[in-house]
Amino acid sequence: MGLFNKDPEKIWHKAHEAMQKQNWTKALALLRQAAEGGHALAQLQYAEMFDQGLGTAPDPKEAEIWYERSAKQGNENAMISLARLLCKKPQKNGNIARAYMWYQSAEKSLSKNKIAIDLLKRTRQEMDTIREKAMNERNEAFEKGYAAYEAEDYETAFSYFKEGAQMGCETSQQNCAIMLAKGQGTDKDLNESLYWMQMAADGGVIYAQYLCGDMYLNGMGTEPNPSKALHYYLRAAHGGHAGAQYQCGRMYYEGQGINLSLKNPKVARKWLEKAAEQGEENAIKLLEEAYLELATPEELYQKGMEEYNAGHIEEALAILDDPAAARYIPAIFLCIKINAEIQDEEAALHWYNLFLEEADYFTDNTYAEMQIETEKMMEPWIQGMEN
Repeated sequence: MGLFNKDPEKIWHKAHEAMQKQNWTKALALLRQAAEGGHALAQLQYAEMFDQGLGTAPDPKEAEIWYERSAKQGNENAMISLARLLCKKPQKNGNIARAYMWYQSAEKSLSKNKIAIDLLKRTRQEMDTIREKAMNERNEAFEKGYAAYEAEDYETAFSYFKEGAQMGCETSQQNCAIMLAKGQGTDKDLNESLYWMQMAADGGVIYAQYLCGDMYLNGMGTEPNPSKALHYYLRAAHGGHAGAQYQCGRMYYEGQGINLSLKNPKVARKWLEKAAEQGEENAIKLLEEAYLELATPEELYQKGMEEYNAGHIEEALAILDDPAAARYIPAIFLCIKINAEIQDEEAALHWYNLFLEEADYFTDNTYAEMQIETEKMMEPWIQGMEN
């Protein structure tokens, strides 16, 4: 078995030993194997060899490739080194914006680490020096992409949106993802589309968060994942997106998503009502169809009372069953009353016993009249049981 097939971690340790002895040629060869095996620290150090010309001639292009691979695995030092390298060659349009994007990623990651305070401060200082130019480069790429899209020159539009996406422009990332999903101005590629859509969503673009939810829900560029779908829908819903609010309501109603082994009607209703307030037709329709499941015990009691007053006895009892079972006292009382009127002794006694259990907790006279009327209605059956 060749060295490459061994554990990248073990290969990296051998490379580290060679570096300590300043055996740069050997270190370079070992680092390459560990880096190609996916070892993030090896990728960083392999990039540094090309950046500094250790064991090889300086090669900024190769250094950039390996810094970026390590950075994409979350290595903050690689992110910062890549940003600094890009700042050394600003003659290529977009490099400053790309550098700023990696500084942002490093800053976000380092902010969670209370140990690397000095590195975080330096990162923020370096970011500030290129902020204005980076924003100008981002805006320029987006504006050119937008103008080309409006002119229906989709290939040019995609090229500029892709350029802006690589610079860290969240709106360009979203537009790039949409065009990739449609195959507009480029080959259709759902995997890459999801990558850029998630970048835009994680960058705070509300519409991208909603679309990211759609992609995870429907398995576009990935396996279907309702939990991740709900995660992105919730972010967009909190941002006020009506479609996302509907999806959150529907998923909580059906019991889909994050740790939802059971339905959650209360949360479902909250999101459906927010969507309905914005005129979301699907939310309005679901609220109407699922009224009995989403209504509060008090609302169900009122609906049951309406059916009872209209002479719809069976409908009233069907509606009252849930709030009565949830021990909503007025609903229990109405169940007793209706069953007493239709002479269903077994049902009346069932609800009467539940009423008595709850009566122990009455602390005021709120239900005093109900108690008196209940005892009067049930008196013939109670006496019969005593006799």
